[in-house]
Amino acid sequence: MMPLYLAASNSSHEMVKYLYCEQMATDGWTDEDWNMVFIKCIECEHFDVAIHILDDHEDIVLRQEKSIWNVLYMLAKKPYAFNEIQQPVFHIVINSIYEVFQLKEEPFTVPEPKAAQLLRKVWKKVLLKPTDEIGIILQGPLLKIAGKDQHPSHVLFVAAEMCNIKFLVELIDEYPDLIWKRNDDGQTIFHIAAFHRHESIYGLLYEIGSMKDTITQIKDKEGNNMLHAVAMNSGTTPHDNVWGAAYQMRHELLWFKEVSSIVSPQSKEMRNAEGLTPLELFSKNHKALALEGEALIKGTTGQSMVAATLITTIGFSVVFTIPGGYDQNNGYPIFLQNKFFMLFVILDAISFILSSFSIITFLTILVSSYGQNDFVESLP
Repeated sequence: MMPLYLAASNSSHEMVKYLYCEQMATDGWTDEDWNMVFIKCIECEHFDVAIHILDDHEDIVLRQEKSIWNVLYMLAKKPYAFNEIQQPVFHIVINSIYEVFQLKEEPFTVPEPKAAQLLRKVWKKVLLKPTDEIGIILQGPLLKIAGKDQHPSHVLFVAAEMCNIKFLVELIDEYPDLIWKRNDDGQTIFHIAAFHRHESIYGLLYEIGSMKDTITQIKDKEGNNMLHAVAMNSGTTPHDNVWGAAYQMRHELLWFKEVSSIVSPQSKEMRNAEGLTPLELFSKNHKALALEGEALIKGTTGQSMVAATLITTIGFSVVFTIPGGYDQNNGYPIFLQNKFFMLFVILDAISFILSSFSIITFLTILVSSYGQNDFVESLP
C-alpha cells in the first residue's frame, strides 16, 4: 500500500503534504495510483493536496468520465467544506476600523475554502466538453433499482438533498441550463429543495426572473408539481427534535403557504396521479403530526391552566386576608399608610388580572377546533 494513500486515509494532513513533496514517495506510480490518491484526498478533505495533484497531473486524474463524476460527487456531499473560513477576532476588528474610516482595501481578506477552489478548477475543465458528455458526467453510474434503470447519484440532486448551495451556485453560474435538469422522477432541484425544506436553494427561484413561473409548474412523473412536493414531506425533518409537533406543524404550514404564494392558481388545484390536490395531499400526510401537535398543546395548556387558576385563587383570597388585618374601629387595613403595603396590593391586583386573562386564553386554546390554519393563526 502506498504511504501517501495510507497517510490520506488516516487523515494525517501534515504527513500527506510532506509525502507529496517528496518525489520518492510517488516514483513509479501508475495512472490508477494517482486516481486513487486524488479521490482519497478529496474524500478525507485534504483539498489543498488534491489541488496540487490536479495542477500537476490533470491529464491523468480527469481523463475518465467516471473519475470526474467521482470528484464532483464527493464535493457535492460535503456542504460544510464550502463554509467560509472563520477569521480571527483581531482581523475582524481591524477590518471594521478600515471600513468605518473608509480607508483603502481591508488588510485581512477571508480566504476562499479550498473545496471551492478545487470545484472551480474541475468544473472549468468539464465545461470544455460537449453538452451531451457533461450530462453523462453529472448523471453518474446507471443502477438497476426495483427493476428500473436509475441514476441515484446524480451530482446536482445529491447536492440539492445535502443543501450544498455554494456547490450548486458555482455550477449554475457557469452553466445556467442546469436549473432545467430533472432527476429520474422528473423533479428539478427546486422540487428537491421544497421537499427537504432547504430555504437557501429554494431562494434561488427569486433570482431567476420570469423562468420561476415555468419551473414552478413542472410536474414529475407522478403528476406532482412543486406544491405537491411540499405536501409529500410529512414533517420528518431535523426541526422535529428541536421544536416539538405543534411548532413543526406550524413550520410545515408556513412552508406550504410560501410555495403557494409563487405557484399559479392552476397549480394549487392540479391533481396528481392519485387524484389529490396539493392541499388534500398535505392534509393526508400531516394528519398524524396535527394530532400529535393537538395533544401536545392540550397537555401543556392544561398544566398551565392549573397554575394560572392557583395564582388567581391566591390573588382573590388576599382581598379578604390582607397582611395585618383590618382596623376594628373604621374597617380600613391597619397598614394602609405603609408604602410597602400599597405596593403589595398593586402587585396582587396585577397578578390577579394577568392570571385571569391567562385562564381565558387557555380556555380559548382548549376549545379550539385545531384545524390546520389554527396552528399558524391562533394556536401558540
